[in-house]
Amino acid sequence: MARLPVWILLLGLCPWLEASGKNSAITTVNGILGESVTLPLKIKNPQDVENIAWSSPDMSVAFVQPRPSDAPQLSVTHQDYYGRLNVSRDNYDLVISHLRAEDSRVYTANINTEHGEKTETRRFSLHVYSRLGTVTITRSVTPTENGTCNVTLTCRVEESENVTFSWTPPGAGPVLYLSQGPGGHKGAVTCTAWNPVSRSNASVDAELLCTDTVPRCEHCRSWVLAATGPVALLLVLLLVGVLLLLRHKTQRQRPPQDTSSEKTLYKQVTVSQPADARVYDDIPASKVVPPKEELRIYSLVQYSDKMRPGSPPEGRASGMSNYANVV
Repeated sequence: MARLPVWILLLGLCPWLEASGKNSAITTVNGILGESVTLPLKIKNPQDVENIAWSSPDMSVAFVQPRPSDAPQLSVTHQDYYGRLNVSRDNYDLVISHLRAEDSRVYTANINTEHGEKTETRRFSLHVYSRLGTVTITRSVTPTENGTCNVTLTCRVEESENVTFSWTPPGAGPVLYLSQGPGGHKGAVTCTAWNPVSRSNASVDAELLCTDTVPRCEHCRSWVLAATGPVALLLVLLLVGVLLLLRHKTQRQRPPQDTSSEKTLYKQVTVSQPADARVYDDIPASKVVPPKEELRIYSLVQYSDKMRPGSPPEGRASGMSNYANVV
């Protein structure tokens, strides 16, 4: 889009700015933040238009120059609108894109026709709103007698500027008061929030509004079922741990078992034989040794006083014992 020198634009705009009627009707136009809006001129004879000057009370906005058999030439005269203005080819309506909150203002279009002999004025009041987000309903419950309750419902929305609230059953404003109990409202309670560019709503079941204050709780059943599985698994793991701990303690307190397969028996025998004599006792194994066990019997031989010489025999110490190895 071409841009005319500032002094030329100001000279061209002055007559139309002075001619703009203060008492001309204002058309209200609503736009959505971040989106586009069109300011419709509704020109009866577009072919007679020579130029159009767009302005607001404190600045000029754009200058439009129609061209035969071609798109009109648009010159943006304020930097806040660079890259955000466009003009329709057939009727020269002004399109503002990427709307901002500061775009909310009054716009005046001075339309010069028939070689400047006639000027028509159009005025627009643009309001930019945000699109509404999610609506939520919160409640406050006060129990009364006979299982009834007083309920306060509050409706909220993410974008709360210029928002209107209504309720079903009938109610106005973001807060609704209900007395709920036997014979009370049944079905859905709906809050609707809207602004000039969007609408959103949310609902709650009226029959469940007092469930937190009476013994019977329908939604508790699903919660209990959901929690049963993890609790049961935890109890099983705890029981297994206790059993393993008891088993470990029992094994530690049990006395050690004698696994030796070899047993030794000693038998004391007194003999009156020379010191170097050896005595072997033949003891049947079947009388002493249990089945499949090896039994060793050692016989302790002591010397009597008569046979004990004054000095021990050579190669033997006094009081030496002979052992009989019996298998």
